[in-house]
Amino acid sequence: MNTNQLEIFIKTAELGSLTKTAEYYGTTYQGISYQIDNLEKEFNTRFFVRNKKGSSLTKNGQAFYEYAVSVLEKVKKLKHDFSTATVTRIG
Repeated sequence: MNTNQLEIFIKTAELGSLTKTAEYYGTTYQGISYQIDNLEKEFNTRFFVRNKKGSSLTKNGQAFYEYAVSVLEKVKKLKHDFSTATVTRIG
């Protein structure tokens, strides 16, 4: 799992469509589907129910969404804090 996959997962959950997520990122449906599939395989669960009308979160997907949002917020804060701070290097 990486932050890119989390961002894709969150955007797909918010837009309710892999196609719309692909359009948002300027990539292909297959590329987005690949990232979601890998995430689902890593966690051995389905996060989305996919149909012709779009994609909706499963119960596990809803729980994962909350974690993903929290993790990305912390990563962004970490990047911000360390990019603006004077960091003393060890060694």
